[in-house]
Amino acid sequence: DGGLEGNLGGGTYAIFDAATAGAQPPAAGVSGLTASLGPDARIDVAWGYGENPQFASADTVNIYWCAWADADTSCDPLAGTAIAGQSPDTMAWQHNGVDATKYTIRVQTENGNTDVVTGAMLTGGHMDTTVTADGSVTPAPSLSNAAATVTSTNDGLTFTWDATDTDDVSSWMVCWAGTQDIVNNDFSSLLGNSCAETEDTTTSITVTEQDMCGGACNADMYFGIAGKDAVGNVADPGVDMYADMKDGLESPGVIDSTDPGAGEADGIGNALYAIIGLVVLAVIGGAFILTRGAEADGEDKEWDY
Repeated sequence: DGGLEGNLGGGTYAIFDAATAGAQPPAAGVSGLTASLGPDARIDVAWGYGENPQFASADTVNIYWCAWADADTSCDPLAGTAIAGQSPDTMAWQHNGVDATKYTIRVQTENGNTDVVTGAMLTGGHMDTTVTADGSVTPAPSLSNAAATVTSTNDGLTFTWDATDTDDVSSWMVCWAGTQDIVNNDFSSLLGNSCAETEDTTTSITVTEQDMCGGACNADMYFGIAGKDAVGNVADPGVDMYADMKDGLESPGVIDSTDPGAGEADGIGNALYAIIGLVVLAVIGGAFILTRGAEADGEDKEWDY
């Protein structure tokens, strides 16, 4: 009471919890935390705050994550990587992980206050989730006996193939391009616009000429067939095929993987052989005509050729 005596003066007193005054946690915590896998080892995290959450101006939502050293050794997200606090209006976050790596992710509300005794960050409530990123079709499927035929209605191609190591395959993609380089080295760029997908793991599909070429085909066409997993990852094409479609639909043949570009080379080679054959026939025919000319009308004619 401000007096100098050792005893309190008479009167009425109130007792306050002064030790924690100004150091309270946020009133609302995180709830309903989920983690969904996406292709290329992406992890999409989402959460809520329960019914009628109340936030103060200093409240933030904070994310912490860590990667497990191995499948048997867990990690502490608070000792891992911290994402800068964001407004509680934020209820989703995307992590770009590494294939086959296990992560623990924590999401919690904070306001900058700490426990006056332990110094620990005060939180309105947190949730953790542990998930393994998926960035590939594993094992990669092996394809064989690929073939394609023109449909009986002459409006498309039917592709068939055999496959092994299909444990992680949920569907198949048949994609096409104007060069073999795109099929082999930039297959992902064809997804969504130059591909057809099976509805399940059936190893066959029919693609119409309209789908492939937007009308009548009039160019060289290269095809690749690849497996796709349930997450959306697509493997490298397991087989390449080529067809000269400059004059319309043709059944593509398998390109020899030991001789890249063989499909195109074979097409050009066949054309060259045909031209050479015509030239040879023309020379023989000309020689025959010239020879017969020497006997005409009983005259002895000489021909230089």
